[in-house]
Amino acid sequence: MARTFKTAAYLLLLLGGVGLFGGTFASFGWLSFIPTSVEFPLGDLSGIAVDSSGHIYCGAQFYSRIQEYDPNGHFVAGWFIDCAGGVFRMRINARDELEVATARKGMLYRFAPGGQLIEKKSNRYRAFAEFGSAGESHCVGPDESSYDIEVPRLSSVVVKTAASGGSREIVSVPLHKWLLMGPFPAWFFWMGAVLLLSGLHLIKKRQQQKDRQSTAHQQPDDAEP
Repeated sequence: MARTFKTAAYLLLLLGGVGLFGGTFASFGWLSFIPTSVEFPLGDLSGIAVDSSGHIYCGAQFYSRIQEYDPNGHFVAGWFIDCAGGVFRMRINARDELEVATARKGMLYRFAPGGQLIEKKSNRYRAFAEFGSAGESHCVGPDESSYDIEVPRLSSVVVKTAASGGSREIVSVPLHKWLLMGPFPAWFFWMGAVLLLSGLHLIKKRQQQKDRQSTAHQQPDDAEP
């Protein structure tokens, strides 16, 4: 039983480490080798944008990453933004391209669908401010449907509300990806691991005390002639 609990604790530590350090490495561009076909957990979304074809772009702030989904909410591609771990804002421009402005470095990017970089330029002190609150938590699609970021669980989701009424979650994280998500689930995993290891240590300590007491009671009997 103790071995099972210890294995579970180490597994929780591993999952927490992947979720927390994975996000930290991603935000500083140390995971740029990961292909665009890999879908990351969304975590706490910082912004959304929708182009004329209904493709949804989600800004995963914790990972400094943008992920694109088709009109039905199926993952298309994901790519990292060089924002030095800072915040960024997104919008669709008049040419139906995705524009991204970073707070740190003052960079402005233009992307085609799929993450193809069209332009990258410095526009320090202007690029981020000019975006205002564009794409932070609400945007309107080409069919006048509205898209909103909500957090009904540990991870953000995108809810689409049709112009005629009726809402549904259109973008959400698959349940199995919650195991790799940071930062909050990672902290929960670590807390669970600490509690398990602390409990095992306490049980072991009490058992040792019982063994010493039992040995102490037996010694006078053993010493009799």
